Amino acid sequence: MAHLPEMPSLIVAPLQPAEFRPAYPLVRAVAPRVSLAEWLRFARRATARSRANLEGVTTVRHPGRAFPSGLCCWRRDHDLEEGRVLTAEHIIALDLLDTAPVIDALTAELERIAVRLQCRSLRSVLHPQAAPLADRLKLRGHRLAATLLTKPVNAAEAG
Repeated sequence: MAHLPEMPSLIVAPLQPAEFRPAYPLVRAVAPRVSLAEWLRFARRATARSRANLEGVTTVRHPGRAFPSGLCCWRRDHDLEEGRVLTAEHIIALDLLDTAPVIDALTAELERIAVRLQCRSLRSVLHPQAAPLADRLKLRGHRLAATLLTKPVNAAEAG
């Protein structure tokens, strides 16, 4: 019986400046209103060395490919009940064959980051179009913990 060659491991790493533009299509998939300029500002701030323990962007890519197959923005927060928590948002996995390994790689890395930053829990904020992602996260031990509601406000009128 012939064996299929084993797939090379995915590369999971913090977003680097050379990857800001190649990652933008992934960002647009989960945040279509974000302009390239807004993304570049966000990426520069989130990946600044001075913010390494406060926020970041993690990517997943296949060896030999310039464009990432997955991306996640994260930040360290403080919660009244939980204390230090890691909040992951804008989680995206795009792969022609199977997104599950990309999602698994992202979530495993987020768990490592949470442990490194001494967080008591990992929160994943999922947007309405991310329902399939929720199922995969539940398989990895995540559970529904809250409902997040938002309402746009005009800052000029509110002030």
